[in-house]
Amino acid sequence: RALILERDRILLGEAFTAKGIRWLFFKGVLCDALWWGGQGMRGATDIDILIPRSAEKVATAILADLGYERRRSPTHPATEDAAKERLFHHPDSFSHFPVDLHLGLLNDPPYLDPAEQVFQRAVVYKTVVGPICGPSREDMLLLAAGNLGQSCFAERYKLALDSACLFLRESLDLNLVVTRAVQWRVTIPLWGLLRLIEERLRVSMPDWLLNRVAPPPPLRAMVERVAGVRTLPWHPESGSGLVLAGWPLSGRIFWPLIAAWRWARL
Repeated sequence: RALILERDRILLGEAFTAKGIRWLFFKGVLCDALWWGGQGMRGATDIDILIPRSAEKVATAILADLGYERRRSPTHPATEDAAKERLFHHPDSFSHFPVDLHLGLLNDPPYLDPAEQVFQRAVVYKTVVGPICGPSREDMLLLAAGNLGQSCFAERYKLALDSACLFLRESLDLNLVVTRAVQWRVTIPLWGLLRLIEERLRVSMPDWLLNRVAPPPPLRAMVERVAGVRTLPWHPESGSGLVLAGWPLSGRIFWPLIAAWRWARL
């Protein structure tokens, strides 16, 4: 599977470059190469690739030429085209990874989508499996926090592992992390992520960093409960439950109303 992952990544990068599409890889396909020797130990279920929204038509045609078909969600057809992700599957799923085509990175609201800035700060990493273009290290940490926040920390603990590796094996400008967290409005989920990897993965965090991004005291216990810092995480199944779980992570007093408005807008 690790060899298939690298083959598909190279093939996609070459195909997009040939058509003049800007792209970068993130999550599993990048992190496995950076910290796990490209051996598949980090685990990846698909290939996450970010492109500009303006390049969607060309990218979709490229994927079709490579044999991929878009997998549409049967439960939310009204919001399918408004979403930031497009999931493509190959008929031969055993020998091809699904492709998660991202036209943006974070949901707005409650956060700000930083896709264009992430593109501008992209880094080409030298890895054991060759060069890979991806987000800067600081952006990788903040994207993990934002992704965990908008999913209410559900089934995303590989992102927590990635974040721990960033602290243990990379050099981060933590002042820059705080500045961008404020800009992207992800300070609360970032605090939850830092507390999670501090308690569960035993990676110590600077007190000043936790204090700079901490939510007000009444929210801290709620954020830790959702993230599963000290107990089993709270993973509600219903839509209303997800809104309630996301309330403390959003940083918005009127989040239930805002969430309903966002759904209607989509």
